[in-house]
Amino acid sequence: MSDRNRDGLRCRASVPRRIGVPVALALVFALGLGCAARDPSAVERAREAIDSTRDSDLVGPDSLDFREAERHLSEAEELLEDRAPQELIDHSADMAELYSQIAVARTEAIAARLESEAYMNQARASTLSTRVAVEVAIKNAQSVDAKQTGRGLVLTLGGVLFGFDSDQLTQEARLSVARVAGFLIALADRDALIEGHADSTGSASHNLDLSRRRAESIRDALVEFGVERDRLVAEGYGSLFPVADNSTEEGRERNRRVEIVILRPGLSASDARR
Repeated sequence: MSDRNRDGLRCRASVPRRIGVPVALALVFALGLGCAARDPSAVERAREAIDSTRDSDLVGPDSLDFREAERHLSEAEELLEDRAPQELIDHSADMAELYSQIAVARTEAIAARLESEAYMNQARASTLSTRVAVEVAIKNAQSVDAKQTGRGLVLTLGGVLFGFDSDQLTQEARLSVARVAGFLIALADRDALIEGHADSTGSASHNLDLSRRRAESIRDALVEFGVERDRLVAEGYGSLFPVADNSTEEGRERNRRVEIVILRPGLSASDARR
């Protein structure tokens, strides 16, 4: 739809292409946006960050994080062109900038850690055992799942993080933690929550205590890898927040997890607690 503003110039209030018409119209009228000009500064910052990452040659063309950054930038540019609500434009632009930074941090953290582990293993073992150790390192370096939420970016650490009923990190788990530390060091303006979760096996009090101690172990490892302690808050929730059915072994394994929430800028860890 189109209309004329008070200066007699035509302006467009198109529906953003990635949200439904009813939602878009509700946002437009509720916020009184009409044909008001949009601030492009967040989109420009994201574009500069992506161009800088591309020019640095630190991230290869196969980087899923960088592709995600480009996708969010394209979305932000379309929303800006369509004069969508400012908060939608800024959100997409912020996500583009964030994924651009993560792409670099992921590459550097994995490369540094794998190089270190390979060197140490080569000094201790035969060529065959070194190859096996590197393959394990690569597998665990890929065992971090990420998703965006209202609180921020949630990184779920996969693989075997701890021994049975233990809060001591396995050597393989430390690789995943080193990778997350790289993200946090790159995103120095953001705090993080480390949330431990357990399955429903055993008593509620034991699960709560074990999940807390495991979250604290992750926090301490992040500090060891260079993240400032005052940016991190560790919490244990026991079996209160399952993501799968506890009646199956597969479900219980998914529920035994640690999630690291890299919070949105300006959101403190105390405010973001469940």
